[in-house]
Amino acid sequence: MTLPQMVTAAVQRQRTDPSARVVYPLAESRIELSVDLATRILTRVTPDGFTVSFAVINEQFQELVRSDAWLADIKTRRAN
Repeated sequence: MTLPQMVTAAVQRQRTDPSARVVYPLAESRIELSVDLATRILTRVTPDGFTVSFAVINEQFQELVRSDAWLADIKTRRAN
């Protein structure tokens, strides 16, 4: 079990809520193209400087784009 899994399990036990999790504020988000030109690198940074990067294949990236478009559509509908 990883440290993040242990923290999540502790929070879920404490709150008696299996959907509970630790959530950090997001300060910065970057998407870069890797040197293989097939993978994107998604980097997230919190205000205190914690940084994590993920390798994202094209299918995953397209899913992120679709979910972002869906959220933008919901926000537009709420505004109107």
